[in-house]
Amino acid sequence: MEGRYTPAPWFIDRFYKTAINNAPGDEKHKHIAMINFYNAIDPAERIDEEEHEANVRLIAAAPELLENLITTNTALILAYQGKNIPSNIRDIIEENRILIAKAKGE
Repeated sequence: MEGRYTPAPWFIDRFYKTAINNAPGDEKHKHIAMINFYNAIDPAERIDEEEHEANVRLIAAAPELLENLITTNTALILAYQGKNIPSNIRDIIEENRILIAKAKGE
């Protein structure tokens, strides 16, 4: 897949549970992101642990979610190739295209 981001898989740091890394223990190991426990607007307001862990899991899954969205959208387009695409499916394909472009920085 095209893109300048670090390819999947991304892993949650097992000690701190706040960092996203690509290949723990590998010499090509990269630190990808650090997810904070505090609200950037009001640092006194902390994010609870459950919400924090959900945020970390979501970000760690991001490259695989993008790859799957691209594959699914391509399959939808091919399934309806040469056919009249229902408006709800057309809307889904367009929304997916917008999200893919956003993720790729296009």
